[in-house]
Amino acid sequence: MSSQILVFLLDTILGLLSLALLLRFYFQLLRVPYYNPVSQFLIAVTDFVVRPARRVIPGWAGMDMSTLVIAWVLECIILTSVFMIQGYDFEVNLVASLGVIGLLGFVEIVKTTLYIVLIMIIMQAVLSWINPNSPMAPLLDSFTRPFLAVFRKRIPPIANVDLSPLFVLILIQVLLMVVAGVHKEIHAMLLLAATTVAWFRYDTENNLILTLHIQPGAKNTEAVGLHGDALKIKLAAVPANGKANSALLKFLALRFDVPITRVILKHGDKSRHKVILIQQPETGPEILFQE
Repeated sequence: MSSQILVFLLDTILGLLSLALLLRFYFQLLRVPYYNPVSQFLIAVTDFVVRPARRVIPGWAGMDMSTLVIAWVLECIILTSVFMIQGYDFEVNLVASLGVIGLLGFVEIVKTTLYIVLIMIIMQAVLSWINPNSPMAPLLDSFTRPFLAVFRKRIPPIANVDLSPLFVLILIQVLLMVVAGVHKEIHAMLLLAATTVAWFRYDTENNLILTLHIQPGAKNTEAVGLHGDALKIKLAAVPANGKANSALLKFLALRFDVPITRVILKHGDKSRHKVILIQQPETGPEILFQE
């Protein structure tokens, strides 16, 4: 319970600060009016960290890179803290783990950026219908105009209805799907790099041996992370009459694309802690984290 509270607090406090920094960066980049309440609020809540950072992080092409870099660092701190609380040991492969965390931080920045644009466009569309003279209208127009202009140049209005927001929202949804897939791939890399006691190994005949901790009765069947010296797998099967074991073997056979006869339960028939042998698979254990 205490670890969950700590994760929540870290994610909330640092996440909100990272969001404020990103908004400040994009407001400057997109030339959003400086003298409006939102811009002034963002400057007020982030100046305490931006001003000192400017001394060591120079601007580039007229952009205040300090805000973007700090937002990325905060995302990396959030990710590192969460993974350490979950039991990841970065000392096993420190350089690779830090590199993967950096990539995950970048992916989080991209994802947050897409959500910012998504929300801004939805807010602008709603305000244009219910209150086009709102004080927020100029701010939203300045922020969304560069994104909408890409489609406005190519797609004319139909019956005086601007369809460019619809196409931008569709594109953002597609990009969010791509980002989610990339995030899962990079997370799998981190799991392999930060394992203290390897939950997988190969024997002399190139058979893959997995040490697993099973949680039956879950909503979905999937690998979710480390549990001590084992990889934790949730199973959408109940632990009765061998159903959980059968579901586990079928899941592994499907993921490694081998006949189920080549997936052998070596130890743990009646236990949640199991040792599985997969005879000469052509793919590595990272396949467990791919869709």
